[in-house]
Amino acid sequence: MNVGSEKQYGGLDRFGIIAAILVIAIHTFPLLSISEWADFTLRQTIARVAVPFFFMCTGFFFMQKLGSDRNRNASMLKQFLWKGGKLYLLSILLYLPVNVYEGYFTDGFTLLTAVKDLLFNGTFYHLWYFPSIMLGVCISTFLYTRLSTWNTFWVTLLLYGIGLLGDSYFGLVHFTLVTVLSFVLSVLAMKAIQRFRGGKPDQTGRAWADIHLPHLQHNVREIQQVLPKDCAMMAVVKAQAYGHGGWQIARFLNKLGIDHFAVATIDEGIELRKQGVKGEILVLGYTDERRIRQIARFKLTQTVVDDEYAQTLNGYNVKIPVHIKIDTGMGRLGESWEYTEKIAAMYRYKHLQVCGTFTHMSVADSLEASDIAYTKNQIDRFQKVIDQLKEKGINPQKLHVQSSYGVLNYGELQCDYARMGIALYGMLSKQGDKVKTSIDLRPVLSLKARVVQVKQVEKGAPVGYGRAHIAQKDSKIAIVSIGYADGVPRMLSQVGATCLIRGKRRPIIGFVCMDQLIVDISDMEEVQRGEVVTFIGRDQEEEITAEEMAQSCKTITNELVSRLGERVKRVYHD
Repeated sequence: MNVGSEKQYGGLDRFGIIAAILVIAIHTFPLLSISEWADFTLRQTIARVAVPFFFMCTGFFFMQKLGSDRNRNASMLKQFLWKGGKLYLLSILLYLPVNVYEGYFTDGFTLLTAVKDLLFNGTFYHLWYFPSIMLGVCISTFLYTRLSTWNTFWVTLLLYGIGLLGDSYFGLVHFTLVTVLSFVLSVLAMKAIQRFRGGKPDQTGRAWADIHLPHLQHNVREIQQVLPKDCAMMAVVKAQAYGHGGWQIARFLNKLGIDHFAVATIDEGIELRKQGVKGEILVLGYTDERRIRQIARFKLTQTVVDDEYAQTLNGYNVKIPVHIKIDTGMGRLGESWEYTEKIAAMYRYKHLQVCGTFTHMSVADSLEASDIAYTKNQIDRFQKVIDQLKEKGINPQKLHVQSSYGVLNYGELQCDYARMGIALYGMLSKQGDKVKTSIDLRPVLSLKARVVQVKQVEKGAPVGYGRAHIAQKDSKIAIVSIGYADGVPRMLSQVGATCLIRGKRRPIIGFVCMDQLIVDISDMEEVQRGEVVTFIGRDQEEEITAEEMAQSCKTITNELVSRLGERVKRVYHD
């Protein structure tokens, strides 16, 4: 199912055509001459799914654009109303002759009725849709940007119930039939769309990432088997879940029973909430204290980085859940482990509900003797602070120390949570990394693009920017539709990196450009425009791992995959 940041909605478009035909059927009595019962079933029951479908589509495409910036939200709402208003005005002009013909301006016409019709009923009966959709979007935007998702749902449900007291449908039996059938048809339609679209990338796509959800499920099970008893997984889904798609991955993990998540920023947390992700969402990074009401509203958990920050947050008189961060030697966020009194004070602020305490290990990925000693020292410092807190009668609540390498190299630690990041997605940070606990991790992401042109190059001809590659013989090259703006680092240039075409490794030549790169295919006669090129993943018997590509770029997989651009479509396979 395609649910990435750049989505394909062919299923909705196709059903939109059917819905439009059903709207026509509602007003034309197509089966009345054949059977009165059949006409009633079509017009008053089946076809009634059409208008709600259009309402839901409008709301879905508009509401998903809303964020935390109120000025931007207001600007988008104005644009929507301006476009809808122009269509409404055009429709009014088209229907004016019909209004005149039916005596609209003579039978009880007043300025008050005109304003009422213009704002609510539609100046001609069938035009009610325009003021209705504009008013509905205004109400929904107001609620959605000021209430939590669940509170918005309950308010809209109440408004829907009030609407049923009007003339939405006539008769209890008719209402029940329409409601049940609409729900059933909606579920069937969504299942059909998922079935026929799932796992099929857009054939016109220039670059995409295949996300293999069964591999993610496998990794979850493998990691859970090595976690200590009573230690829950906290899935790290920051940076769009390391390039895999933040809310998409989080919602799938929800289905697997994972209900603890970590993000880097408040906006990442808000996006998860707006997309229906349940459970605790811990913001690992600093959040401006002026956004504290958003933390409360979206039920996020904020990291408290030091005592001064705790005082500032508490001063806003807004109760929020928090985790206390202790710096035991990482040298980043957190109150230093040496300042025990400051740390203890952070648990006593009445508006901060402490739900956990944690630290971050800086060299847990290394098995060098000096690094092991340093990591154990960090663990000892953390435990010392926890013991001192307990001696003061302070409950530190849930504890978490380990990230991916912490679990794989220090699995003996007894904590409440394990923050699983890169390993959850089937990768280690560097090629050849050694870990104490070996588990069967399967890569979740594959990165692919297409050949967009094949051309001959004469011996001695330069290729690409800076004439970085000079053909040593008459050659054939393929231009591939992916570049550093999509997340393929320019560092991949001129380092002997390869990609896969038809199961064979082919060298990347010249400089990686912003939108394309060039591949030498001199000994592959059959390559044509549209051919799939694999940069990360398996093609037949050959495989290029993210670790291999990262090593070629002199970086780590964490950076490589989290930098995949928005132009790279995510295609989810279940």
